[in-house]
Amino acid sequence: PVALWGSTHNKHRFYKNVKKFISLGKVDVFPLQELMWKMRVNDCAWLRLTKGPGHSIPASEHHFRTDLLFKFLYWLMNSYVLQLLWSFFYITETMFQKNLLFFYRKAIWSKLQSLAIRFRTSTCNLKMCIVCFSMHARKILLCLVLLSSGRMISVPYGRSLS
Repeated sequence: PVALWGSTHNKHRFYKNVKKFISLGKVDVFPLQELMWKMRVNDCAWLRLTKGPGHSIPASEHHFRTDLLFKFLYWLMNSYVLQLLWSFFYITETMFQKNLLFFYRKAIWSKLQSLAIRFRTSTCNLKMCIVCFSMHARKILLCLVLLSSGRMISVPYGRSLS
């Protein structure tokens, strides 16, 4: 609602911040101070303090109202925007774009996942894979047993075994 934002400037600033937050990479940081950047506290009627004639508003009161807007914007991002993203999108990264995040709608992601599993099971006989894996595991275990039966000899510094 318009009364919540106070002005279209504040609403557009918040939307721009949400867009910037969504476009961040995996390791990027979005500081909370950036969420408040260029937000006008006095535009919000619910934060505006009316002063009487000949009276000025103390700086501490303005800081209190700025902090109140800050807490509201944090709550809005944390409880509303993030919950919407987690509810409707599967967020993942890829191998070729290390820090870039991709957003898939959950319905599309489940279709992709089922197609990948179906393709994997049709191209590879799972029993054959399990047998090959168990044979490979036995070879590794045998190598580990042989290595563990070996003996370590300490060599004085500067002397070689050859």
